[in-house]
Amino acid sequence: MRDKRWMALTSNGNAIRCCICGELIERKKDISREHEPPLSRGGRPWQWKYAHKWCNHQKGALTLEEYKVWLELENKRHGNSR
Repeated sequence: MRDKRWMALTSNGNAIRCCICGELIERKKDISREHEPPLSRGGRPWQWKYAHKWCNHQKGALTLEEYKVWLELENKRHGNSR
């Protein structure tokens, strides 16, 4: 992402939140495009939102709904409660 675009997004009061985890994306190097639905599942290149690179990588080709179910199961499996 170009520096001018990042500056415009962050300096005008619009916080950039990850569409997957909901947390703020604080550094330019941590941002990626999340396609919903995923491109591999029929999504279109122009159908995207901002996401953390890590969240996007972990979600992979799952839809947001599928990923949330997977995450819940993983948390239960590892004894974490959300």
